[in-house]
Amino acid sequence: DINAQVANSKPHPPAEVFTGPLKDSDAIKRLSVLHDSFRRTKDPRCLDIIQTAYEQSKKVGYKWGFFYSSSIMASEKQVRGQHEEAIKILETIAPYAEQPRNISIASIVYNNLGLSYSALGKYEQALQYYNKGLAVLSRKEARVNGTDSVGLYTNIGVVWGRLEEYNQSIQTFKSAEKIAARNGNIEGLNEVQDNIALCYVLLNHTDSAALYYNKILASTKENAAIENNVPVIDDGFFENYRKRTMTYETKNTVRAKALAGLAGIYLLNKDNEKALEYYNRALAILINDNIYTYPVLNAAASIGEIYLNLNRLVDAEKILTITYKEVKRIAHKELEEKMEPVMARYYYTSGQYAKAFEHLKNYSAIKDSIFSQEKAKTLNVLLNSRIAEKNKAMLAQQLHIVDQKNQIQKKNFWIGGTALGSLLLLSVSVAL
Repeated sequence: DINAQVANSKPHPPAEVFTGPLKDSDAIKRLSVLHDSFRRTKDPRCLDIIQTAYEQSKKVGYKWGFFYSSSIMASEKQVRGQHEEAIKILETIAPYAEQPRNISIASIVYNNLGLSYSALGKYEQALQYYNKGLAVLSRKEARVNGTDSVGLYTNIGVVWGRLEEYNQSIQTFKSAEKIAARNGNIEGLNEVQDNIALCYVLLNHTDSAALYYNKILASTKENAAIENNVPVIDDGFFENYRKRTMTYETKNTVRAKALAGLAGIYLLNKDNEKALEYYNRALAILINDNIYTYPVLNAAASIGEIYLNLNRLVDAEKILTITYKEVKRIAHKELEEKMEPVMARYYYTSGQYAKAFEHLKNYSAIKDSIFSQEKAKTLNVLLNSRIAEKNKAMLAQQLHIVDQKNQIQKKNFWIGGTALGSLLLLSVSVAL
């Protein structure tokens, strides 16, 4: 019953934004509301519904329906790791988002464009879009909220982290932390604290990191029935997982990240059994909540690496080969950079030296492409960009962009091997 679904769904844009003939815009509005209802109940029909809304909007020239359905389709592409397709959609609708009456959601479009470019290792473009999002928030007609600011600041910090500029990353995250705390945004606060903790780990300040991770665990609720249900990654798992109605975040996601962070600290301390326990708990939460592909793959790869440490080669081969195949399918550069040396180590340990050598060559090529070329461009963009924001002086001070310009440019842009291949920063999504 569509009417019942509409009645029980969350509010949608006000009636005045629908500019097409009433019968067309009303029908498309109903499809959009029905999509939201199905998505909340994890009904896979939501994808067909939003596709129908998109096609009908395009056919009748209904601009808002086209914009809205396109943005949802892009989000669906992102959670499945199809970032190049998401970028094509988002860049098509970006000019519409820039129109005065839609400016309040332009920062969201720019943020999600940044997320997809970052996932592809194109940090220069990612930062350009994040900075455009910050500029939008400075405009008088934009309806600014703390969630938008926290998301954009956090994602800039993520780029610094991926470029291994961890002190700069912490400074940026702490800007986001202050905003989240001031606005009582507990979920955003936990998310930022997770990223701060990870940077401390990568700086080898594991005591500070553990303090932040335990703060998160203390403020979130444990579900033992879920966390103790060890997931099984076997043939066909990711093919079936892609068919689920996935999402970026739930209220449980940050708990999974904190568990994974503590697992990484246990791994540093050579406590593989404890690390395995915590990674399994994290993965169980992610899969139960249908979290998008990247963190699931990240946790699965870490578990495979631990199996390798424990010399459980049969278990390692199974999860690593399945996970690696999916990583290559979605072409996620950060995950490829993480997995190539692990795959090389597995094949070397099992005596398959030719395959081991191939993975080492892949790893070398990825490091050159992601860091040697992108880092110099990215730092230049961030250091020289003119970020228009409501409090420009405060932003410049918090990000330490100008003050650190000379110091950062003198650093060696070549990045060596990572000490913590099993820990990667996770981006925050501002949901459309």
